[in-house]
Amino acid sequence: MVRNAAARPPAGTVARAAGREQENLQGEIAYLRMYSEVYRTHLRTYLEALLRNVDEWARAEQSPSVEHDEPRALTPCRD
Repeated sequence: MVRNAAARPPAGTVARAAGREQENLQGEIAYLRMYSEVYRTHLRTYLEALLRNVDEWARAEQSPSVEHDEPRALTPCRD
C-alpha cells in the first residue's frame, strides 16, 4: 500500500524531535548521576558517624568506670 506523502511529517521534523528527546534524556542522565553522587556522599557520612558511635560505645563498655551512669543513646551525627 502506498502512503500519501502529505500524511508523513517532514524528515527535518522527525530529526529535530529525536534530537530534543536525546537532549532530554542526556539531561536526565546527568541529573541522576549527580543525585547518585550526592546520595552516596550522605550515606557514607551517615555510616561513618554511626561507626564512630559504635566504637565509642564499645570503648566505654570496655573501660572500667567508677560511675554507673545510664547508657547514652546512640545518635548518628548529622552533617
